[in-house]
This record gives sequence, structure tokens and C-alpha cells, in this order.
Amino acid sequence: MERGNVTIHYVKLRNVYWPYDEHHQYEKILWHLFDINNVLMTRRVKDILMAENPNIVHTNNIAGFSIGVWQVAHKLRLPVVHTIRDYYLLCPRMTMFKDNNCSRQCAVCKVFSMPKLANTKLVDVVVGISRFILSKHLEHGAFRSCDTAVIPNAYVPPTPVPRDEGGSVGRRLTLGYLGRFDREKGVEFMLSELCSLVDECWDLILAGKGFKANIVPSAIRDRVRYVGYVNPQEFFSQIDVLVVPSLWQEPLGRIVLEAHSHGVPVIGSKRGGIPEMIDDGVTGWLFEPEQPNSLASVVRAVINDKALIREMAKNCRRRTVVYSTDSVLGKYMEIYERVLK
Repeated sequence: MERGNVTIHYVKLRNVYWPYDEHHQYEKILWHLFDINNVLMTRRVKDILMAENPNIVHTNNIAGFSIGVWQVAHKLRLPVVHTIRDYYLLCPRMTMFKDNNCSRQCAVCKVFSMPKLANTKLVDVVVGISRFILSKHLEHGAFRSCDTAVIPNAYVPPTPVPRDEGGSVGRRLTLGYLGRFDREKGVEFMLSELCSLVDECWDLILAGKGFKANIVPSAIRDRVRYVGYVNPQEFFSQIDVLVVPSLWQEPLGRIVLEAHSHGVPVIGSKRGGIPEMIDDGVTGWLFEPEQPNSLASVVRAVINDKALIREMAKNCRRRTVVYSTDSVLGKYMEIYERVLK
């Protein structure tokens, strides 16, 4: 398929099943074993590379394609740039989270990751979308012989819905959460923390898929409103501050970019790449999930200094230039030019 000056090849995934359907545990094990080095996908990629004859191979999410992509590129003497966006090379779940953050690899993850990590030597330059995700891979012995760089995701903000950036002064503070309601996202933790603020003036709007009403404690039920799946622009126009209470080590956290582009400060957890996106006290606030009342203390401070939100809104919009398409593409072009010299 041609789109502008770009040729797009749609490739059907070849493995024991389509990975986004439900399957038995033994089938999942077979899928991941085959995905260590998927020869069927490797042959298809080789055909495409030989037909297109590119100057560089830039890989991103290679789950389904496997490390065979790097092996093919290496045999064809094509330089490889890889961008790390998840934990695929370290964990079959791609999250390194099972009931809690994994402080180290379990035995199963070590077995699955060993051949993947060994093949990272075939990559010329590795890019992390955050310092955290890059460091995590380097700690586990990946990409030892590679040049490294940190380049965040690009984000093109839509035209924001007008909002009163100083409107919170003199009225109730409206907090917001937008995203999934999985345990690792920390929604129940956030609700528990807010229970200690029943005497303060605040409301909370929840948006996203998978919400269950019974997760909201009765003590704050009259403060919490679930609006379902909504247009992000409309959502951000209704809140003063976004809360990102993630318990797992998120590689980056796109929702922070969305909030900042709409001039909305963020209260974020010190997990993964989130602290790299928030200038504490400038574009938002950071808290430590393992420290009791850490989130509640931040919310209380915001309630008592709501005038700060107006100034932060301006800072947030200025901050988004770091994630502009021009900025991100410029950094990648520098890497491509360096690799080709």
C-alpha cells in the first residue's frame, strides 16, 4: 500500500493463535516459545527487506515478529535502530508486573528472555522512550555493545476545548482520572487515599473502560462520578488536575502528554518514566505510592493553593514542545545520519 511517499506492507501474524484472543495456559506457553525466534515471520520480513532494499531497519514493538528481524537485517548488512517501548525483551507479559512490580526477573522470564537479550548485540543504536525503560534493559545485560539514546514519544495534540484555567479558585477542586481500571493502574489505591480527605472540597471524575462501581468506597461515593468512555478533549475541559496513580513501572505514560497539551497539571506517581514527564512543582506534583498518605498530602496541598493551577497550566503547554513531531523526528534523523556514516 502506498501512502504519500511511504510504502506500507501489512503482514499477517503467523503463530499458533492470534494473541489478542483468550487461550489456555499451555497454548500461551507455545506462543511465546515460538515467538522467541519466529521463522515464519522472519522469512516474510526478509522478502520485504530484499525487495525494498532500505538503508536502515528501525524496529519498535517486535512481539510477533521476534528477534529474527534483527538477525535478518544483520545478515543483509543493514544497520538496526531499535526503540524500547515495553518490557517484551525481559518479560513474556511485557509488563514486569504480577500482583506487584517485579524487582527482578522470575525463572520463567529468564528462560524466555535469554536468547532475546543475547541477540541485542545485533542492534547498532537502542533508543528508550524514557531513561527508566532504557536503564532497566541495560541493568539486565541488554544492548551492551550499542550506542544509546533517550527520545520520548511524539504527540500531536488536538485543538483543545476552551477551559477556565483559573476557574478552580474559590470553588471545589475537580480531579480526574482517564484510563483503564486494571489493578496496576492504581485507581483503587487512589480512591483509598482520597477517603482521608472527606472534609476537603474536591470532586473526582473517572473516565475509561472496565469500571466497577463497587471499587468506590461509600465514604466518598457522592464525590465520584463515572462518565464512561469519553472524548479526551471534553474530559480535560472539565477537570482542574489529572491524577496518574500508576503502581506499575510505566515506560512513559502518554496520558501525561495529553493532559499537559490541554493545560492540565498532573499529580503522578514516582513509577517508571512518569517522573521524567512531570516537573515537580512546575507542571504538576509527584508522590510515592508506597508512602502512606503521600497522594492525599499532595491533593490537600493543591486544594489549599488552587491559584497555582493557573500558572502551571501555562507551564504545561510550554512543556509539550519537547514531544512535538519536529523535535522527536529531528532527534531520530540525527541518529540515522550517525549510523549511516
